[in-house]
Formats: sequence, structure tokens, C-alpha cells
Amino acid sequence: GTMFPAPTYFILNFKRIEQGVSGGVSLRGSLGALAGAIVIAFSGMCWVKADFNYFLLVVGAGFFGSIFDSYL
Repeated sequence: GTMFPAPTYFILNFKRIEQGVSGGVSLRGSLGALAGAIVIAFSGMCWVKADFNYFLLVVGAGFFGSIFDSYL
């Protein structure tokens, strides 16, 4: 993303690249992806009777999905 300036690195070799380039990751963006996964998992917990393992599974899957998307 290019909304907020942040150092961006290519996910395959972690060399610095320009923001907005496909495959680029930043600390700010990764933390945003993690926060989004937490919000989705928490909202799911409000609808489904599940334990903490469910919460961790959804957070992990959401965060891994964002990293895998950058990898692809």
C-alpha cells in the first residue's frame, strides 16, 4: 500500500523496494494485517461458541494468508 510512507521490503529477499510494488511488505502493513485478523477472529467468537484455539487458528490463517498473498 501507499497510504502511509513506510520502509518496504521485497518478501523473497528482504531488499528494500518502492512502496506499492507487488510482493512488498512493511512492518506497519504486517501489523495492520495482524490487527485485521484479530478483529475478524474476535467477531467470529461473538457468533460461534468456540474456545481460544479457534481464535488462534483464525488469527494465524488470516495473517498467513496476507503473507502468502504477498509471496504470490
